[in-house]
Amino acid sequence: LFGVLFTMMPFVVHCEEEAALGDVVGDSGVGMAGYIPPSNVVEHSKIDLDIRDIEIRGSNYAVAKVIYEDGLNSRSGDGFRTLQSFSTKYANVDNNAYKQEPFAKLSHEYWGDWDYSNQHILAALEPLDSTKYGDYKTGKWASTDAVRTQIVKKVIKFQLVWLYALHELESAYVKYTDTKRTDEERYGANGAVHAFDEWWAFYVGSLEDGSVESGETDGDGKGYGPYIAAEKFAEPFGTEGYVVSNGGKSYVNWELMFQAHAAQRLLQKAGNEEELADVFKCIRAMMKVPLIQGCIRYAYVTTTKEGTDEFAKYKGEMWAFCSAALPFLHEADADAAATVRAETEVSNTASPDFDKIKEAFNGETVNKMGLRCSDIGH
Repeated sequence: LFGVLFTMMPFVVHCEEEAALGDVVGDSGVGMAGYIPPSNVVEHSKIDLDIRDIEIRGSNYAVAKVIYEDGLNSRSGDGFRTLQSFSTKYANVDNNAYKQEPFAKLSHEYWGDWDYSNQHILAALEPLDSTKYGDYKTGKWASTDAVRTQIVKKVIKFQLVWLYALHELESAYVKYTDTKRTDEERYGANGAVHAFDEWWAFYVGSLEDGSVESGETDGDGKGYGPYIAAEKFAEPFGTEGYVVSNGGKSYVNWELMFQAHAAQRLLQKAGNEEELADVFKCIRAMMKVPLIQGCIRYAYVTTTKEGTDEFAKYKGEMWAFCSAALPFLHEADADAAATVRAETEVSNTASPDFDKIKEAFNGETVNKMGLRCSDIGH
């Protein structure tokens, strides 16, 4: 579809193959897109039901905001887990460990807000004009329902939940390496591996079976978590064909599943710090791929929709994904990030220059993100 986007560069982060999953402690969790967690993360996975219910509300922003702020489906203690808290914890939490997480630091350095995804979502919901995130109150395109609804649901999935899922990944490694904890607290089913299970639960959600067939209804495989982006972009980028038992076809999710099985085994035994560091490095890198693909894909589609009724919708989708990718693009090449932002930000009323965006994600910048060009696709 896009032709050759990249010139191959040497690979920086190689996802080493691990042995097949060995024995694990119990099967007390629920299967989620082919992964069986040893701990119970059923309620965690239900956060995708809040995303679904927000999407169903469409332009009823008042109700969507209540669900976003108060929660509706994912039980936590005596109340509900909330989507908004996934972002505001970074701004409000006293424990600075949140602020040391690599993607949180990158995003804060770029946007200037610890709760950047929350600020973006609220700007679209209220609506508000924001010099950082978009003129959702008065902008020509940004103020339309076509843009605002896309921003709300996609920033929730691919920035807010995406980052908090990775928080649980970082938490798993911290717990595993914390020598002040007992062996049970480190290696038991409710220790580090439980935090890791939470990463997968938030990434996948309760409705995802791994597939992406059209015409699905709830319970038939259609997910609402970040997982779905890799499946959606697999075909247009040529990164499909890696089908495993969960029904998915994306190389990204195949690799993440592979590494998840390895990590699950490694987290339940002592002495695996180095192996886990490599596995987690691979996971962090692969989690970037769908955001980059989404930015490129929707930039291309937006250029084909200029002058049509669909232009605003695709412009909103473009900005949701490109704003997600900007922090790690900025780390790799600040000038490239500035170009992508200027071309794709929703306050820009013009159609983007696709060639400039494609060039921004060239072999050198992709390699600096710890990825091969083939990971992104063609």
